[in-house]
Amino acid sequence: MTSFNILKDTELLITGSKYLTCINWLCHRNTPDLKEDISTLRIQCDNVEKNIHHFVLNDKVITRKNKFIVSYKCVQCSRENVVSLNNLVSKIDRGISQCNSCSNKLAQGNSPSKVNSTCVHSLPMKFQCDEQAFLDLPEDTQALYKAKHMSTETFNILRRSIKGIQNNKFTDIDNFNFVPYCRCTMNQRSFEPVLYNVQRDTIEHPTNMTLECAHCAHLFVANDFTPFRKKERILCKGCEQEFSPTKPKFEINISHEKVTHKTAFQHKFIKFCNKNNIIITNGPKNIPFNHTDGSGRNANIHFHLPECNRYVDIAGNLECHKVQSPRMKAMELFSESSGCKYIELHPKTYVKVTRAWKKHVDRLHAFNSSVQEPEPKLTSDSIPLTNT
Repeated sequence: MTSFNILKDTELLITGSKYLTCINWLCHRNTPDLKEDISTLRIQCDNVEKNIHHFVLNDKVITRKNKFIVSYKCVQCSRENVVSLNNLVSKIDRGISQCNSCSNKLAQGNSPSKVNSTCVHSLPMKFQCDEQAFLDLPEDTQALYKAKHMSTETFNILRRSIKGIQNNKFTDIDNFNFVPYCRCTMNQRSFEPVLYNVQRDTIEHPTNMTLECAHCAHLFVANDFTPFRKKERILCKGCEQEFSPTKPKFEINISHEKVTHKTAFQHKFIKFCNKNNIIITNGPKNIPFNHTDGSGRNANIHFHLPECNRYVDIAGNLECHKVQSPRMKAMELFSESSGCKYIELHPKTYVKVTRAWKKHVDRLHAFNSSVQEPEPKLTSDSIPLTNT
């Protein structure tokens, strides 16, 4: 091993030991209130040549497939950062001692010696400089950027529907301010919208956001703000289809009644029922329920299967309610009071559930045909005599 590699490995170990002393707390993503005991936390180098490091907790190696979140103070500027543990391990492997804010300051031309506690509160000044640089761009470039990204006014309207960002790593959305123009890349030429954490004085990217539907209070995940940049409220895909201005289409069931559908998946389910002689009708409408903000709402159930004693809602894989929303609780209570069972049908469970319903209806039809008495045949003896 050359002297350069030895020096590089020594610097990585120094960086790792510095990060180890700067860690404030460690927790699991699913249980953020339950902090781990970091007194037994240490770091080890598994491969010196490839600079692969791992954290060890309670004498157990933490692999890459983990869901730990760590809070640490930056080695350079002492700013508190909350990142995933894999992000911190990647910094140690590459020998990076700056946080995201330090990198932005270095990209602006500040020397590493100036990145210390004296310039911690310079991010608002950076945002002002970035906004002025954006206004100096040609008008065509500004118009193209504004058409692709969300404005501050729209974000303030939709803020109440944002429940978490970065896979619920941050849930205190009130502590964030929306920055529409920020240069976060090293070339300092491209702009992007970011969130500024006022409490920690850090920059966070709005990715993998947990959003609440403004109508049914269903929690779902969105990659970024792009689908909602020109909307006045956030709706899940199911509510968007329900309130879409497109004219609903109809399909005739086996009872010669019209059944409404708006999506291809709903149409496919109606055709399946008709093919297998399953009676399907429109579900009940205007079922009241209360939103999380206390306001009243009305919801509709897509279909009703009388033979299976089911109320059915059709949803996609991303729209399925993993956590019971107020709308779903109201649907279940309404179904119980009506003597039926409510089910949300999505592609992952479509084949299994529909096969069970088909077998149930086939057995029901076979039982009804066996119980039904055959019609008597007319014979000469059965014809009543009449007086002539």
